[in-house]
Parts: sequence; structure tokens; C-alpha cells
Amino acid sequence: MSKIGIDLIMENVPVNPGSHKASWLYMWASQLRYAGNEVEVLHKKEWDDYDKIYIHQGSLIEDFAPNVFGGVSDKTVAKLRRLVEHDISKFVALDIPMIDYGKFIKSRLHNKSTHPSAQEVDWDKVSEVCKKIPVMKQKDLATDWLIIGDSHSFSMYQPGAMLCRTDGKTLNGALNAGIRNVVNEHGNQIKKLTLYFGNIDLRHHLCRLNSGDHVKNIDDLISRYKTELLDLNRDYQIELISALPIENESRYIPNSIGRYKGQPFTGSWAQRTEAYKYFNVKLKEVADELNLELYTHPSEYLNDKGELSFDVMEPKQNVHLSRQWYRWDLDNDVKREFKKLVKQTTTSLF
Repeated sequence: MSKIGIDLIMENVPVNPGSHKASWLYMWASQLRYAGNEVEVLHKKEWDDYDKIYIHQGSLIEDFAPNVFGGVSDKTVAKLRRLVEHDISKFVALDIPMIDYGKFIKSRLHNKSTHPSAQEVDWDKVSEVCKKIPVMKQKDLATDWLIIGDSHSFSMYQPGAMLCRTDGKTLNGALNAGIRNVVNEHGNQIKKLTLYFGNIDLRHHLCRLNSGDHVKNIDDLISRYKTELLDLNRDYQIELISALPIENESRYIPNSIGRYKGQPFTGSWAQRTEAYKYFNVKLKEVADELNLELYTHPSEYLNDKGELSFDVMEPKQNVHLSRQWYRWDLDNDVKREFKKLVKQTTTSLF
């Protein structure tokens, strides 16, 4: 059994359980344990005590530009130096091919913001290492259960599942692309699908299109979804995930996250709450008619006003749940037992 450490390469893994970035690493750790490995997400730990180091680069997008805002720091140099202090066979890149960090840093050696310690590293050797590191993607897990959705999707992770996470993907976009096409890309061994879409549609589009007629918009969208599900249901066991409740409008959403044409949402809280309830009603009708599984979010997510409580969301003004409220307890790798840590309401999630 391999002893695996999972780490970020340009920064330390955030310790806050509300970190979306760190939570993705914790999910990978659970998946690799399920495959029979001993795995730990590393928080400022050295790599010497591990047989393998699985490296995440902080993005699911290939060829992205690493974050060096403020310049290449001494801490960044120290992290990257470790690539040449260990045997190349020790490393695996997760999700995307390893970026050529040697070339990346070498091009910044003469910047005033680059720490002097960068001059002491053989960046050509770093480049050599990066080019030889293999990449492991979700589909390489080759399990028979696939979860498909947007950036919310891995909050619904369960052991035995692999993820197809496409940040920003709406249900409308998924239907346009064809869900079966996505499934086919992940192998013919798949038997079960968990589909989690709708939160982005509700945030930005269903109270905007057709003069904000959310009933028409949802009816049309769910009708198309049903057609797709009828096709998929012939070959797969299907689970649908209900939409999340709507948080209070006062929550600040950064420009880089969760905005459409500069706006954090379209429609008032009341309008979007009415839409989300109607969406979930229609989703349940389809699930009942086609005999599909339907997962509904626990009432603990709600505050006294029937809003998605800020207490269950990421602390840094984002749109996602905190890892402490995921369906699976990734920190302890056990089934989540939802406790009444937030004040409950009798408001129905439908």
C-alpha cells in the first residue's frame, strides 16, 4: 500500500475547512483511499515520509497562469525547490499536466519582486522534472459511478464516485452539450450517474429570461432535462440532486466568482426562492415519474428566515458550501451526520 501525500505546489494547502481549493484535495484523498492507499492532505509538511506526492496546481484549467501576485516569494521558491530534491518517480500531477515551473520562474528571475533565493535554484532541472511528471485525472479512477455538475458538484461526493466538474456549467449548457457525451468520455464501465445542476441557472438566468417568467423558464428547462433523462435512464442508475436554497442578498460575491455580466444574481431573494422551490418541485415530479433517486438538502442548511445560512457557506464570501456541510465528511472520511448546528426553520426545502 502506497503512502501518498497530496499538496499544492505554489502555496500551502489552506487549513480553513471552508476552503473550496483545499476541499477538492480532501476529496481526492478520499478517492485514493477508496482505491487502497494511505493518503494525507499535507499542511506545511515535508515530503520525505511519503512514497508518492500527488501535486495539485490550484486549477482544473490546463495552461493557466500560476498566481504570483506580489512577486515570486521565498516560500514559493522553497516549495518548487523540493521538485529537484526528490526522485522524479515520486511525483504525480492531479487533474492537469504539470506546468513548466522552471521556465515560468526563470522568466521572472530579473523582476524586482522575485526573491533573491530564486537565483540559487537550477530552474532548468526543475523544467526537466516538470516535463516528466505524469498526470492523473478523475476519469483515470475508472469507477462505475460518475458525478457530473458545476463547481458545487463535489459537495455531493460519495466514496466510489469520480467527478466530472465543470465550473460555471449551467443545466442549460449541460443539455446543449449532451450529458451522454460527457458520460461516454469517462468509460463504458459506468453504471450510476449523479447529476447536480441548476444552482447557476437559478442565480443568473431563470428570473432573467422571458421577462423573468421563471415558471415558463423552469418548465421549458425541466422538459428538456426529462427528455435527456429518459434516454440516460435506459442505461444507468440515476440520482438527481435538488437545488440549494437562496442566501441573503447581502452576501458579497467577488467579481471573479459567481457573477454574470458583472451581476451577482438576477431577481430578488423572494423571486429566486420562489423559483428554486418550483424548480425542486418539478425535479421531484420527473424523479417520481421516471423512478429516479432524488437527494434533497438537509433542513440544517436553512436559517430562521428560510435562507441558505451563511454559517454553512464558505467563509470568504463565495457561493459554495463549506466542507463541514458536504454530503460526505471529507475530514474524517465517514458518512456525514448532520447536526443541528444552525437554527432550524419549518420552512420547506420545496
